[in-house]
Amino acid sequence: MASPGALLYRGLSMAGIPAWRRRRDPGAVVFCLHDVIGPGEPPAGDPALHVPVADFAAYVEWLSSTGPVVSLRELIDRQAQGKSIARLRALTFDDAYEGVFDHALPILRRHGLPATVFVVSDASTGGSPFWWDELGPIPDQQRYRCLQELKGSGTAIHERFAPDRRPLPDTCRAARWNRIAAALDGSVDLGVHTVTHRNLAALDPDDIRTELVDCRAAIIEHTGVHPDLVSYPYGLHSPAVRSAVRDLGFTGAASMRFGLFRPGADRFAIPRVNIPTGLPVRTLDCWSVDLRFRPPS
Repeated sequence: MASPGALLYRGLSMAGIPAWRRRRDPGAVVFCLHDVIGPGEPPAGDPALHVPVADFAAYVEWLSSTGPVVSLRELIDRQAQGKSIARLRALTFDDAYEGVFDHALPILRRHGLPATVFVVSDASTGGSPFWWDELGPIPDQQRYRCLQELKGSGTAIHERFAPDRRPLPDTCRAARWNRIAAALDGSVDLGVHTVTHRNLAALDPDDIRTELVDCRAAIIEHTGVHPDLVSYPYGLHSPAVRSAVRDLGFTGAASMRFGLFRPGADRFAIPRVNIPTGLPVRTLDCWSVDLRFRPPS
């Protein structure tokens, strides 16, 4: 049975409210996904991040029918030049999971849609899983400790909470460099998601710079792409982090704050609409125009 929230979004979508708002809002929307898993692949890791391919295909059908999709780079360039970005959408993937290359990109190519994949360079060098998949869902208090006290460091988090790492399927692993390079056909852009996926806002200036510079250098070395976009790990940033990103010559950076990207907005704190596992298309339709309701606490 659908939840009351899903029923509300379904009613709003069927009534045409999102389409009405889309025609009037001057903003664009940047979507964020993480992984896409194939048919029959069992859920593993953090279940919110691994979207079944059938659901992803439905999202892409909806995207194709509701307005133009451009690359994140083009969207940022248009906003910086003062051009209209109304009704534009961009699609991004954080972490460069193997499943993105197996399942998501072939669907996007069939529809002629671009995407930006943000790479964690150490993970792609080793084809490694991520700590949040190895731990699975954790309580909010523990997650806070992981991101703040332990700075989002996978090594420190495992030492504290899970010294014995559980086995995970390949779908929960980062794609290796050869796979990433082979996917670069002009429709796929790459961006920096740091070397180790630590919380940049918890690091000192030298470590912030190292995470950004060394990830960019690795992407250039292994793929030939010169990335000029950043996605902040965990969506977390600070004035010092944003300043470092600007000073290093990047042209924009994505956060995980919910919302639309509007004219005049800070290109180094771009909001996104995250798409978790199990999100109905009607709900996504509403979220894409900044219609999101939170239940009372």
